[in-house]
Amino acid sequence: MQLILPQNQKRETAVKNIYTEFPKHFEIVNVNTPELIRESLSLRYQVMCVEHSLADKYMHPGEMERDEDDDRSVSVLIKHTPTGKYIATARLVLQNASTLGRPLPVEKHMKIEGNDVNFISLPRNEVAEVSRFTALREFSGRNYECFPHISLALCAGLIHMSAKNNVRYWISGMTPGLNRHMRNYGFDLTEAGPIVDYHGPRKPFFGNLVDVLKKVHSVDENIWRLATNNGQYCFDDLQSAA
Repeated sequence: MQLILPQNQKRETAVKNIYTEFPKHFEIVNVNTPELIRESLSLRYQVMCVEHSLADKYMHPGEMERDEDDDRSVSVLIKHTPTGKYIATARLVLQNASTLGRPLPVEKHMKIEGNDVNFISLPRNEVAEVSRFTALREFSGRNYECFPHISLALCAGLIHMSAKNNVRYWISGMTPGLNRHMRNYGFDLTEAGPIVDYHGPRKPFFGNLVDVLKKVHSVDENIWRLATNNGQYCFDDLQSAA
């Protein structure tokens, strides 16, 4: 359920036009086939079990990291365009008529509170948890100086998946450092509870995607164009922002 910030991650170097440069380096791939599902699970295993030791590799046979929420999740992969290698993945844990009785992982491990987050009153089918936000170490931070916008690529992929699945609100447990990092691009989520010790210090964060994308647009229109695929994955409230 947690977001994982790769080691040595830092604020990415400036790029004049992220929207036009992005395809030269990365491709956002919707995980919609058994083969792509295996790629995502295998990548999660490599990052979580091998590189970061956040999960016991002996509990995940076949070198694929799974949990009980994969059956109600949709995922995205990031492909490295020059090599064709899948280098990052993330998922949205969804809620629908058949799973509304199951709490989201963040609800089981963290306390959600705060006047700015009226979480309980929201339509549950429009709320998804962002989790398994992972990237291979060799392509992160100082290890990939050319165009190291992998976290931005994952955020954009999650926006695409949110639009396709009628998700308008994100909840997630992450490190405050990762939230500050995402804020560089305008993905500014609201603190929604206290820090807990869950694979290290983490706290819940919440975002209304209408407000998030407005902030993204105010930070950099080209980042907004990437996140919404030039308006294709744009919520109705933001059509006037394009």
